[in-house]
Amino acid sequence: MHLIAHPDDYLYPASPSRLTVKAQRPRSEPLQAEPSLADDFAGLTPERAAERLIRRLDLHYRKLLKASDYDSLRFQVQSGQQSPAELLKAGIAAAAAGRREQFVAELRQGAPD
Repeated sequence: MHLIAHPDDYLYPASPSRLTVKAQRPRSEPLQAEPSLADDFAGLTPERAAERLIRRLDLHYRKLLKASDYDSLRFQVQSGQQSPAELLKAGIAAAAAGRREQFVAELRQGAPD
């Protein structure tokens, strides 16, 4: 109420034309391609690649995979029998398609698609 009755008692913000600071546009950076799964495992030792694969598969398969399944995955990757990128790609695709149990069964048989 006081503002309405006594508007001269209050300072008003400067109009936008009086502002000397220019609004800076955010710099646009070129979009970078998302790294492929192979790039995610590139440069890692087989042991580190196996651990990264297990951590990432564990997000989707925690309740389905047993400790022996993780040991088998670790051995297959460390010995070079399986590519961690291909295993992860197949695991994510199976989870997205609702075929998690089938993927786990294929892992246990040693031939995931």
